[in-house]
Amino acid sequence: MARQFRRNLLFCIREGFPLPSDVIDKFDWGSVYEFSQDCAYTLANGKPRFLGNYAFAEQTTLQAITEMILQSSRGYQQEYAGKLFLNMDKPRASVFVLTDQHQLPYTLAVDDKEVHQNGNDITVNFLDTNLPAVEEITSIAYVYDSPPHPDGLATFVTPTENPCANWDIIQVGGNSNPLLNRQWMIYAIIDDYTFTCQPAVPDLAADASGTGGVFGYPQSRFNKRTPELIHEAHAVARGRIGP
Repeated sequence: MARQFRRNLLFCIREGFPLPSDVIDKFDWGSVYEFSQDCAYTLANGKPRFLGNYAFAEQTTLQAITEMILQSSRGYQQEYAGKLFLNMDKPRASVFVLTDQHQLPYTLAVDDKEVHQNGNDITVNFLDTNLPAVEEITSIAYVYDSPPHPDGLATFVTPTENPCANWDIIQVGGNSNPLLNRQWMIYAIIDDYTFTCQPAVPDLAADASGTGGVFGYPQSRFNKRTPELIHEAHAVARGRIGP
């Protein structure tokens, strides 16, 4: 039944047909609208919170496509009372208080066993939503009227040799000019420290320049991190713990 529903939905989308009533009734449209408004929310740099364009070079499943799109917008879907809901993991306080209301009854067993030799040691696993920096930026100079490219070109200068290649997509952050903190496509490599880029979204209609910041590759987002945190002062105060 679920497979047939997906087939009907994809067929209507591909052919541009109106959605049948059973498909319309499957979604909670209030949550879909709220999700779209959260994605379209304008940030301080004038850009929407989440904006995606997707292309799939090989055959894959609808579930894999949906999962990738939802991950890129910090979204998730739920099904309740026969309807699909879209939700977004919105920003919230960084301090979380764990209480007995957050665990299923009889699923947590706590004892006084020593689980690690170091005091206050914790290893966590999470997906990093930040963009890992590849290289620092010395300066960016964007020229709106810059033939031969109709959308203008920006000249990037880095303090050290960078690994960029033609047609790479990079994401800039932390530049002194907020207008330049965006995605760019590398147009030409000048030398090991200099290259030109065209804006991924051609909406810069005037010259702009800025200094500082970093850039990275968008596809490197959501990498798995497993940092180990140790309260060193406490470990030193406790001293070595024998077996």
